Amino acid sequence: PTRTAPNGLVLEEAVQGGVRMQLYGETGAQSSVVPAFDAVLGIAHGEDWLKAYLDDMRAHMPPAHRAHLTRLAQPIPGGGPSVRELCASAARASPVSGGGLREAYNEAVTELEKFRSQHKAFAYTYIAKWAKQEKEKTGMWAAAAAAVPAAGCPLAAGSRGPGGAGAEARSGQQGASAEAGRSGEAGSSAAGAVQARAAE
Repeated sequence: PTRTAPNGLVLEEAVQGGVRMQLYGETGAQSSVVPAFDAVLGIAHGEDWLKAYLDDMRAHMPPAHRAHLTRLAQPIPGGGPSVRELCASAARASPVSGGGLREAYNEAVTELEKFRSQHKAFAYTYIAKWAKQEKEKTGMWAAAAAAVPAAGCPLAAGSRGPGGAGAEARSGQQGASAEAGRSGEAGSSAAGAVQARAAE
């Protein structure tokens, strides 16, 4: 809702009685770039309002981009391992050479997490803070900040997870726990979400 359309938009001639719609403004969440990293790295988000929002954003992507994300998330043809499973099994088979692969995977997930944390900070500084002030002045939302989930499920020695040998989850700011490979709580810590680590 905004000052000009506090109740959303009504398409009066669509059907009898009209159809009320809440349309999202342009947002980086409509890009397929970060969801593509999620799909390749095997990062899954918990079933919460944030995942629902991100799923809604897919409807605003070009059809070819949505189809590409669907393909990336599908199992490898012939039953091959996912990137995460491949890194975990390589580290188990050869701690020396495979350990480097595992560390490269961890670094990729960590960098994605840093990116999302910085994006979240920018969203608050330049959008959410001002929207809150506008709401306090007018009594209604003038904008909504996109809370970005942090990345999860890096591989590490000494714990368990799918692609490893079980799951060990450590919680972020909200103190939640989850299965290995799941994230999505938008806490205010740098991590902002649960991370699960898998074994060598």
